[in-house]
Amino acid sequence: MVCTSMVTSACLSRKVHTFGRLFVANLLVALLYLYLCAPAESTPTPAESALGGPEAKEVILTGINSCQACGKTSASGETAQGAKCSIFGHSCTFIIETAKDMDGKEIEDLKKKELNYRLNQQSIPLVKSDEYQGARLEIKGKWLKEKREIEVTSFKRIEK
Repeated sequence: MVCTSMVTSACLSRKVHTFGRLFVANLLVALLYLYLCAPAESTPTPAESALGGPEAKEVILTGINSCQACGKTSASGETAQGAKCSIFGHSCTFIIETAKDMDGKEIEDLKKKELNYRLNQQSIPLVKSDEYQGARLEIKGKWLKEKREIEVTSFKRIEK
């Protein structure tokens, strides 16, 4: 009986050892496959990070600062009924009339589009202040195409 249990124990030990080797080999093959076949994610360079990503482009836009909640898009002060912007703040977008790059070339992709503001020191007055609700503006900034945002570097009110 002792002899049989020793043989069974040795046999079981050999099976566990073989299973362990197969498991490790399969794990290594899977990791190698993932390493070779998985799409590489590019990390932005420091210059791209400073611009907001590889898709950031310097632009000059003219258009109207519009609140989506209250619908204020004109200087007349018309607002949607029931809007609580005075309590919760405005939810502003910029409706583009004209768009040019820094060389003065028209950007057709942006005409009649709406961009969200990327919040920074320069865009806070456009979002928070009632003074700029419905105002026609010229904005200089970085257009983040994939995010549909404008990072404002400067702006000024313009007349029609």
